Amino acid sequence: PGAPTRRPGWPSSARATPGAATCATTAGLAEARAAADDHGLTLVNGVEISVRWQRRTLHVVGLGFDVDNAVLQAGLRELQAERLRRARRIADKLDKLGVARAWSRAQTAAGAGQITRSHFAPLLVEDGLCRSLQQAFKRYLGPGKPAHETADWAELDQAIGWIQAAGGVAALAHPFGYRMTGAWRRRTLAAFAAAGGDAVEVHCGNSRPEDVTRCAADAEEYGLLASVGSDFHAPEQRWLRLGRRLALPADCRPVWTHPRLQRQFG
Repeated sequence: PGAPTRRPGWPSSARATPGAATCATTAGLAEARAAADDHGLTLVNGVEISVRWQRRTLHVVGLGFDVDNAVLQAGLRELQAERLRRARRIADKLDKLGVARAWSRAQTAAGAGQITRSHFAPLLVEDGLCRSLQQAFKRYLGPGKPAHETADWAELDQAIGWIQAAGGVAALAHPFGYRMTGAWRRRTLAAFAAAGGDAVEVHCGNSRPEDVTRCAADAEEYGLLASVGSDFHAPEQRWLRLGRRLALPADCRPVWTHPRLQRQFG
């Protein structure tokens, strides 16, 4: 609750082990764990951290960490404050573009949680500026668009350090989701591995088969384990299905084989 949700991949078994990750906060994990317990599932702690690298924004998913770790929580508090500042700037831009009371409406939608772009997108639809959430991001909220705002996110190695200090595993999210050339994607993976990253999402959301194959080869080339994630953020994302099983290619080394996760979950 309070932030968009992602579901990193985990082995399929009689009682599946889900991972739930939220953007720059662990506030929803206690409720998620209680729900998992009610259904006989084991929850893997997760968090998604926005980072800056080469003037680009990347997303790093942390898995299996100690939620009470002081280093991780201090870093997340910094990001939450920056996310709030960015949200206020986005609201100001949307007001000028014709969205009525953007800040107060986004606050109402977010409740006690963080205000993100996903809370602003429906306002563009409701006020008739866009026909869909996808269009809201494409025309207004995406990079280079009228309501986009950059943020002073964590450095790549900094975010990886926070996750690993808490005993977790760091995975680069949706490597084909950054609108990079193949050369830039490979540079990103090389930098992520050099910074100590552990894994990469080989299959996520609505990945194309050729992207899964390419990313599996990239994972092997750069010595990274493989994970999967739905990239699901809200029910309005009808193009993504929460809980959909996404299989890894057979030759991948799954992230759940990492020693830090094996020690926790076997």
